[in-house]
Amino acid sequence: MERAPDGTPPFRLTDRQQQVWRALTEKRSDLADLYECAVRALGSTDMSARLCMAAHCIREMMSDLPKVQDVPISSQGQLNKMIHDLQEPWEDARKGACYNDGRWLGTIDKPVQDLLR
Repeated sequence: MERAPDGTPPFRLTDRQQQVWRALTEKRSDLADLYECAVRALGSTDMSARLCMAAHCIREMMSDLPKVQDVPISSQGQLNKMIHDLQEPWEDARKGACYNDGRWLGTIDKPVQDLLR
């Protein structure tokens, strides 16, 4: 086995990772590149931001994967509506007895119960 100049073994995908990489390559090579970059970053011991780099690559890959795999994607509007629908219960909960000076304390009251449902 050849080693890198610093003596470490060369990077190699596991068999399972190779299967995923090949499947992505058949769809779009840029997705396979992002996958490989994420795996490399996670395996790196000398990159302090390896988790951030891997997460970024996976997010980028996942944003296009549904289009490539022809998977239906939910509308973002649904998430916006869900967040909007939480506004009133959130404000009510903050006016309840459990919320004082920016801290949640004491027994859960009805406004907080309603929020958590």
